[in-house]
Amino acid sequence: MNKKYIIIALSIFFFISCEEDVVLDLGDIEKRLVVEASVSNVNNLAEVTLSYSQGFYEAPDLNKLKNAKVEISSADGKQSEVLSLNDNNVYVSNSLIPAYGMNYNLKIEVDDQLVEVSSKLPEKVEIE
Repeated sequence: MNKKYIIIALSIFFFISCEEDVVLDLGDIEKRLVVEASVSNVNNLAEVTLSYSQGFYEAPDLNKLKNAKVEISSADGKQSEVLSLNDNNVYVSNSLIPAYGMNYNLKIEVDDQLVEVSSKLPEKVEIE
């Protein structure tokens, strides 16, 4: 008999349980430059997308930055190019020829900020 009451009580509790929205206070974040960049051996050696960080509860701002100067150069100094902005607001290289195993330096100047990073284009792997 007790089992029957327990099952009924649990069933009622299951179907009538309360629900409450939980909103976490994640605080405000500092607005920071977000750089999405890749170096590849395909058509465009480098592609760079720039934006600013956003808070979790902010309305998404999908606008990419268009007012930057983005430059890529080889570590040996023989190649250098200022990247141009395409129709998708992505900075791309047009004339650099990829050199396998070469280090490339990326320099970005936007809104009084200077960001410099480097990346290595890996050696070509032959498929046998």
